[in-house]
Amino acid sequence: MKLDEVLTYFNKDELLAFISSELKSYLTTSIEKKSIIQYIKMNIMDLFEKKEFVVPFFKKISEFCDISNYISCIKFQNNQTTKESKKNLLTMFDIKYSIEKTDVEVTVNPLLNKRFYELLDYQFLIKEKVVNFVTDNIENNKHINKLIIHMPTGTGKTKTSVHTIISLYQKNNNKGTIVWLAHTNELLNQARNAFVSAWNALGNKEIRVVFDEYKPLYENDCIYFISYNRLISFYKNGYDVYKSFRTAMTICVCDEAHKCLAEETYYALEDFMISYDPNHSKTLIGLTATPGRKYKDSLLEGDNLDLALMFDKHIFSINTNELKIFKNYHNNLFGNEFSYKDIFKQDDEIIKYFQNRKVLAKIKRVPLKYDLSNETMNSIFDKKRSSDYSLAELKIIGENKIRNTTIIETLKKVNEKNIPTIVFACSNEQGKLISNVLTLCGIKNNCIFGDTHEALRKKYINDFDNGKYNIIINNAILTTGFDSPRIKCVFITRPTNSIVLYSQMLGRGLRGKRMGGNEECLLIDVVDNLNKFNDENFAFNYFSVYWR
Repeated sequence: MKLDEVLTYFNKDELLAFISSELKSYLTTSIEKKSIIQYIKMNIMDLFEKKEFVVPFFKKISEFCDISNYISCIKFQNNQTTKESKKNLLTMFDIKYSIEKTDVEVTVNPLLNKRFYELLDYQFLIKEKVVNFVTDNIENNKHINKLIIHMPTGTGKTKTSVHTIISLYQKNNNKGTIVWLAHTNELLNQARNAFVSAWNALGNKEIRVVFDEYKPLYENDCIYFISYNRLISFYKNGYDVYKSFRTAMTICVCDEAHKCLAEETYYALEDFMISYDPNHSKTLIGLTATPGRKYKDSLLEGDNLDLALMFDKHIFSINTNELKIFKNYHNNLFGNEFSYKDIFKQDDEIIKYFQNRKVLAKIKRVPLKYDLSNETMNSIFDKKRSSDYSLAELKIIGENKIRNTTIIETLKKVNEKNIPTIVFACSNEQGKLISNVLTLCGIKNNCIFGDTHEALRKKYINDFDNGKYNIIINNAILTTGFDSPRIKCVFITRPTNSIVLYSQMLGRGLRGKRMGGNEECLLIDVVDNLNKFNDENFAFNYFSVYWR
């Protein structure tokens, strides 16, 4: 049986019975039957877990066909279908939930005749400075080198870094192992694709590319793309293997470098950088786009300073004064890198410079207002805090009906204008609610959360990139490693006072035309993420330069 065919047996009222009263309360117009069917199809994995759906569902089907052979396959425990029953149900209705295994290893042959899009001037300048810095240190017998590459989101940080490590690797005669660390598969995939593209043009020999999974160690001719958690696992559980891995490593890249400050990651990396051979050089490169606008010295007392110290206070960032004279760049490659006092410093000049060059998109900001009279909500937003909103607080915010209704109605208007939009939800529950309401209103969309299988994530993202729908919803998943050139609107429903998180969300729409993005991006920010931002401890003040 096909699920599509089975659902046609039901009339509209019977299908409506499967929709919760909470969802119905958000619907202001009549729902078409095809929209209800689409809602059921999108939520079938969850619905098959509920007895209150499965029982009436099969009772109806039994009126039209013999299902006696199927009923025996279904068992319930605590009013829910068993795992085995759910599997049987999926098979019975020919619902394909196959898992596509990611290629974990490839060998890249350089295609020397292939045309390659070269680095832009500021990217080239940073690359050359880093390469010269490390090379000079090694020549002067400093074999352990640590540094940070800091570039605003949307300016090509990954591409610049890939070119940099290829240059360093080749200067070391292609010896040793490269390790690229990140905390999500999306970021690892992004880096792997950038590396393969660059090596096709710049490489001078074959190189193995290993993704995510640990294989028998190759001492040379190999680059690993692995998670921080996997490195920690090597460090804690497979120490003999880990030691050989550590010995072979010559370059280690830490994407989203602030993740290195977590205690387990910090100690694993400190050990990873140990070299017992004075002639075996190692380079640790941290990557960050963590912005700040005119940071106060006091902000350097916390994580920012800790991060700078971890990388020996060697910060390589963009300097607009150098760029103004870049036509003579060969004579200007050896300026001093930024000191730790300049870490993460952004000013109007840098942002406007890149917007004018169409590297960054111009931002059109629209604050979204709603009735803030709710006492519970006010208590959350008025609370003085040293950290970001808790998951419990975000869940409460995401349950506010007036707020959600305002968000949904705005999304409808954006969709009418055919604007590709990424939505950052407060919680999984809020994201699913928004997605379900839009679906019932006949608006195509999809949502991605932490428990969404990687194969499905890939499918949903590809469908969005290919224009099959214009709204993709997530909760803290697509903040990094997701760079769709289609995005013309960033919709932030999640309040935050985290500079890192806000920059990551905003960054999904910052890619300008010259970087494959758009000239302008619409930013819709729910007003409760703005109204308390008079205090400079909140993220908003650091970003106003993007839309001034």
